[in-house]
Amino acid sequence: MPDWASLGRRGDNLQTTHRVSKNFLKVLVSPQDPDVDIIAVHGLNPTNTEFHAEATWTVEDKLWLRDFLPPQLPSARVLLFGYNANVAFETSQAGVREQAINLLNRLASKREQAEARPIVFVAHSLGGILFQRAFFEATLLDSFLSIRVSTYGFSFFGTPHQGGNFAKLGDIAASIIRGVIRNPSSTFMEALKKDSLFSDTLVRDFRHQREDYHVLSFFETLPMGRLGLIVDQKSATLGLAGLRERQIPTDVDHTGVCKFESAEGDDYEQVSFNLVRLVKSAVMAAAERARIASLSVPSSRPLSEAASVDTVTKSLLSHLPYAVDAPFNTYSRQHDPTCLSDTRVDLLREIYTWADGKDGRFIYWMNGLADTGQSTIARTVARNYFANCQLGASFFFLRGGGDVGHASKFFITIAVQLARKSQSLQRYIGDAVRKNADIATQSLGDQWRQVVLGPLSKLSGDSYPSSYILVIDALDECDNDDDIQTILKLLAEAQTFQTIRLRVLLTSRPEIPIRHGFYQIPEAEHQSFVLHHISPSIIDHDITLAR
Repeated sequence: MPDWASLGRRGDNLQTTHRVSKNFLKVLVSPQDPDVDIIAVHGLNPTNTEFHAEATWTVEDKLWLRDFLPPQLPSARVLLFGYNANVAFETSQAGVREQAINLLNRLASKREQAEARPIVFVAHSLGGILFQRAFFEATLLDSFLSIRVSTYGFSFFGTPHQGGNFAKLGDIAASIIRGVIRNPSSTFMEALKKDSLFSDTLVRDFRHQREDYHVLSFFETLPMGRLGLIVDQKSATLGLAGLRERQIPTDVDHTGVCKFESAEGDDYEQVSFNLVRLVKSAVMAAAERARIASLSVPSSRPLSEAASVDTVTKSLLSHLPYAVDAPFNTYSRQHDPTCLSDTRVDLLREIYTWADGKDGRFIYWMNGLADTGQSTIARTVARNYFANCQLGASFFFLRGGGDVGHASKFFITIAVQLARKSQSLQRYIGDAVRKNADIATQSLGDQWRQVVLGPLSKLSGDSYPSSYILVIDALDECDNDDDIQTILKLLAEAQTFQTIRLRVLLTSRPEIPIRHGFYQIPEAEHQSFVLHHISPSIIDHDITLAR
């Protein structure tokens, strides 16, 4: 096996019997039945090394993506993208675009028989800039739609997304070169510093897409000699709030941020823990999409009709853009707490009595100041009714959390969860989507009435279950006040149901848009509880039990 690290050190002095192509997408690991693709993209090749694509990830003869990772992800296919990085970046935007299209074309070819398989990208340094460009191109070219849709997340290693310490991105790129070559060519350095390559344009183009993905941002914390930190934390992170981005410091300089000597080392353990979790989440999200796509119609229908409707339902529901992280029990929320035994007893009893009751107060608004436990109580209630098959849906907002930070996918996400509850709801929601193929782009009112209110209204009185509860947590963290008031206004329409009982548990801080929204709902239709008015003795009791 070649010693990629030593090959990298020899650079142009490497003697080979034939020229090795720098342009390829080759498979490093190919399990028998892969369930995810991991694509590795290298950065600049300042020493013009033939095997730079491999050497980027290699120490001695250990290429960790091939030698360390497979035991942790035995069903992951790992691919390595190689390209002439120096030509790409020296020729500015045109070169980067050319290699971005090169990546997309090669990847589409490799995935021709498995276009729905989830993807996680791994990129070092300026390689992250290249595939950001690739994703911008994918938004313009329908032929690469499956790549864009199937991509779940990115893992960046020292990628300069933006200038740090008042430096331009071109200056950072130049520093990367100086860290390896003492006297780089002046033409190359000038090309790297051009604003046309490292302007705000690419960052702005990618910004509109990145909220749809999950990101790991690894950044160096050790200086590179007198050059100092090459890509500092500010430059190496995207600044996504909430669950969308994990910012992870590494105890190395820029050249060592993605190289590991041993699978037992602390540095590799930190990287692999986060990467494995990201990849497993990608697989779970893809399985969830497949589950929605496989929704069936009742078997009592004639076979030909059932097959026809099932085909439409699979096609349409599988393309509904919903917020994967919204439900209370998603993988990303599995460590969020619920109420301990013997805590919040009176309040939970009151909520359960309300939820199981038959009076007209179908909305329960639990409001409180920060850190008064609304989300913990909401998760506890959701878990209880989920276990009893009475949880219709849950949506836990998180400010700055991408899809869970705004309302654009709120009602679609509610509908997707409801579609799993009964074959009747599957059919009614599927029919609604078939008639309104662009429902996800329509107004909140149209979404609510077409795929939530309408299907629920069609349920018969003997349907099972005969009642559902919706749990909506932290509505105040929705990023648009007008959307908040619209949601409240639309939820109030649920009191028109005749054949089923719908209860809505809603938590938030007592902020003005929400208070104003509830002023518009008659008191006979909702119940309120102010969480921070709980007796201090009860809070002390709960804290004692939690210790």
